Amino acid sequence: SQLTMRRTRYAGDDRLLSYVSAALDQAKASGDEFKIALHRFGYGFALLVLGQTEAALERLRAAHIAETELGDGPVLNQVLVYLVAAQRRLGRVEEARPYIDESLTLAYRQKNARYIGAAEGHAAWLAYRDGDEAAVRRHVANAHTQWADMTYPFQWFGLMPQLALAVQGRRMQPALDAAERMLAPSQQILPAPLTDALQAAVDAGIDRADDARRRLEAAVAQAQALRYL
Repeated sequence: SQLTMRRTRYAGDDRLLSYVSAALDQAKASGDEFKIALHRFGYGFALLVLGQTEAALERLRAAHIAETELGDGPVLNQVLVYLVAAQRRLGRVEEARPYIDESLTLAYRQKNARYIGAAEGHAAWLAYRDGDEAAVRRHVANAHTQWADMTYPFQWFGLMPQLALAVQGRRMQPALDAAERMLAPSQQILPAPLTDALQAAVDAGIDRADDARRRLEAAVAQAQALRYL
């Protein structure tokens, strides 16, 4: 449930899969195509937050095919954003590329600020992987513009490439700002090694710039190892 997601900071718990599985079964029994679509996505999303990324990718791919056949409904935006998130976590850059384009196009067409921001965050990651610094900055700025008036819990989509680029350019304050935003209680909790590295950098702060830089570099290395970058 959404309450469980917020309570666990989008990490899920042992009950989550049973809940989404039961909800999907009920939707199928109802025959309501919208409900089926929503809960089909919900199952894939649950697998993703629980760290079962390969299984999530399989479910979300199937959901994308089914949603595309139904048309550009509201669930397709969600499917695309988290399908790309699964591909990112598996390091599948080329596989993600066309879905990022599709996600951007659909989100802008539907004028959905939450998912425009998410798609722009994914585009920033793709630009970072392509080595296009100007595009990273542009997409990150676009994402933050969309998220300015809301609490979107997956801002790491854009903040990770922002952090990496700032650390690469030795711009400590923007890097620390990105780290602090990812640690906010409203954001999805990140794996402990990454969270610890980000927290250590924030604790060091701008007054201990050399120490903060080393810790930020360690955080970027963790993000790369864990495929958040």
